[in-house]
Amino acid sequence: MSWQAAVETTVTGLGYELVDCERSAGGLLRVTIDKLQAQADAGELITVDDCEKVTRQLQYVLEVEGF
Repeated sequence: MSWQAAVETTVTGLGYELVDCERSAGGLLRVTIDKLQAQADAGELITVDDCEKVTRQLQYVLEVEGF
């Protein structure tokens, strides 16, 4: 599994839409997420708690997968 697939699987598994994902040469990973369409239509917005939830899960998954 590539790091991109691990990120996409994790983000979608948590119930978010993966908008963009990029990795710099220095190792910085930037992931942009959004609510699913139905949630966005209901007026829900991404919060800091959402970002924290995704970040913590990605830290775990990427470490376990060896990325």
